[in-house]
Parts: sequence; C-alpha cells; structure tokens
Amino acid sequence: MESMQQKTIRAVDIGGNGVRRANVCGKEISDYTATKLGEIVTPAQLIAFATADLPTNNDGVAFAVAGDIQHGKVIKSPNMPWLDGLDLVGRIRALNMEKVVAVNDVDGAGASMAMFPPLRKLLRFMTWSTGIGDRLAVDGRILTKSEVGHVTVDYSKNAPTCGCGKRGCLEAVIGGKAVEKRIFEYVKFAGIHIPIDEATNNPMHPCKFLDLQYKAGITGAVEIYCEIAKVMGRHLAYLQNAVFVPLIVWKGTFAINALPLIEDNIRHYMRIDLMNPDWEKETEFMISPDPQNDSLIGAAAILLDTFK
Repeated sequence: MESMQQKTIRAVDIGGNGVRRANVCGKEISDYTATKLGEIVTPAQLIAFATADLPTNNDGVAFAVAGDIQHGKVIKSPNMPWLDGLDLVGRIRALNMEKVVAVNDVDGAGASMAMFPPLRKLLRFMTWSTGIGDRLAVDGRILTKSEVGHVTVDYSKNAPTCGCGKRGCLEAVIGGKAVEKRIFEYVKFAGIHIPIDEATNNPMHPCKFLDLQYKAGITGAVEIYCEIAKVMGRHLAYLQNAVFVPLIVWKGTFAINALPLIEDNIRHYMRIDLMNPDWEKETEFMISPDPQNDSLIGAAAILLDTFK
C-alpha cells in the first residue's frame, strides 16, 4: 500500500458497542473520539459525527462497518439495523468530499496487518466481540468476503434468533450479547447479583463478572465458559478443515479478555474435530498488534490504496 506519510484520513468505526472516529496518519491516531451504544442511532447523527471537526489536511473519509458492505452501501448490519440500506459513500460525497470508502470492519482490521510486520503470508483475521467476523488474508490482502458469524451452529427448534434474522448463528450462540444473556440467566438462577464496579461506581460489566467467577472456580461460570469454548473450538476446527491457515489473529473485546482464560479449552475441542489433530499444534493464536485502532488504521489504508 502507498505510504500514508503527511496524509491524514478521518476514519470511522461503526460497531455493536458504538461509533468511534479518529484522524489517522499511517499507524498514528489523533483526536480519538468514541460514543456509547445508543448515542448515535440515525444516519444523520452518524454523518454529522463522522465529519465533525475535520482537520485542515484531511484527505478523505473511511468507514469501517460491522456488516455486509457493497460499493459503499450497507446492505445489512445485524446488530445495527438502522444502518441497513445506508449509502455511506453517497452521503459523504454529497458534502463535496470525493475521497471516501466504506468497508467491513474486519476488512479494515485485516488490512492493518500489512502495516505491522513481520507480515505472515497467510492468516485468518477473526474478531470476537458483540459480533463475530472473519477474513482470510494473503500477503496483506483480504482474499474474500465472508460472514462466519452467521454460520449455523445450533439447528435445534429453540435455537436463539440472530440479529440477521436466522436462528442458531454462531454470533447468536457465543457473540458478546449472547454471552451477556447467558450470564443474566445464570445470575437469576443462582440467586446472586452482579456487584458494583468500584472503578466506575456502576454495575460491573456482565462479562467482567463472568471472568471473576470463572477465575474463582465457581461452577456456573466454569460451565458457561466451557460451553463457549466448545462451540468456538469446534467452529475453528470446521474452518481449519476447510482451509488450513497457520495463524489466527484475534481482535474484539471478548476475544482479548476471554482467550487467556479459555484458549486451552478451545484448542481441546479443535483437536477433537480436526481431521488431523496435529493441526491444532500448528495453529498459532495472536492478538492484533493494535486491537483498539486496527479497523481505523486499516480503513484509512484501504482509502489511500483506492485513490492512489
């Protein structure tokens, strides 16, 4: 990709936990601003946030969006249906800004890996947060689009409904919101309460509470995480049986916090379902070099590559 020296791009990341923006120059981030979930819920609010306080040397606007993006238009965003049908590129160009792209957030994160050597020839980039996404990258280039978060993993009549409208999707079973639902059910069944987080003076995040319960060996929490590890491990085995890649790069809040706790369990279930169990040992896991900003950095890189 062309060097981004002296070129500043306004990058906007739109995900299930809110909308973030920053000015990006190469791998450098400045003027980072984040909203909370529910603060931006209309296209007009999004466009206003995306274009507010642009620097004088701004050279374009790049969106990274969780969902199916085609030709700059949001076809479907399962966790943010208010985005469905929104022509992001068209809306920005209507403001007399010609350089604009909109890509899937995992595409952006995957593209950023080319900027963090050593670059592996073949890798799988996987996000695990509110949603679950996946891309294969070869020599720093995304190979193809995919929606592994919406692969069916539960075929039962009572399988949970996903934001995409289907039942039993991977995302609906072990995505961040699905895990939170499990935790609330566990808390209710156990007759306990999620405590106040002393750092914020608000109720502790459910997943943080689950982590603490798991580390303490509490049976209910151990059972929840064992089931999550089983589903993810078997899913990874399915992916590796189809197309083996030596490296899986993870991003997403849930992945960053959960993998240190359950990676061994995930790998256990991978071995069970892999055609060759030794492939589990040949599969390296690593966390994205910049998990908070990789989608922003990669989206900016894609814009510059598009308009070089």
